[in-house]
Amino acid sequence: MARKVDPSDIAAAVASAAPEAAVGQDDLSVLHPDITLPIAGESITVREYGFIEGMRLRPVVAPLIADLCTLIVTKPLAEDVYDVLGTHVDLMRQAIAVSVDRDPAWVAALNDRDGDDLVQAWWTVCGPFFLRQVVRRWQERSARDAMPSAGPTSTTLSSTQGTDPSSDSVATPSTN
Repeated sequence: MARKVDPSDIAAAVASAAPEAAVGQDDLSVLHPDITLPIAGESITVREYGFIEGMRLRPVVAPLIADLCTLIVTKPLAEDVYDVLGTHVDLMRQAIAVSVDRDPAWVAALNDRDGDDLVQAWWTVCGPFFLRQVVRRWQERSARDAMPSAGPTSTTLSSTQGTDPSSDSVATPSTN
């Protein structure tokens, strides 16, 4: 059974699921949160999706977004988010490949340590893209659920069975 969720609870859950920002983070890193790190012996830059890239990714990652919507109300741990990502590993591989300008096969060929480092950097940079969609969906649902109904439901007409046809106004002559 669904339960009503306060949008402030969603925002708190999103904040707890996202990696903590470094204290003293400068404005440039907030505006452009790209991260460059060594992966498989190369210097790889994980970048935030551009607007059009994000719009193209939305239908691709829709199942992942749906599962994150379900998960977020439980105030998940980072490992819970990683479990959901693992459930959608093919979508995640494609989304990461877009973010690092590499082929999805390159992402799939990484060893465990490099793959884990890349996923952590990718979620730090691109996680807000996913979480914004989750929050928007919850806000829309909350607003819809808070809307008053159009009014009471109309009643059905009473049946003609059991009524006296002689009392029908058409059959009863007027005495005027």
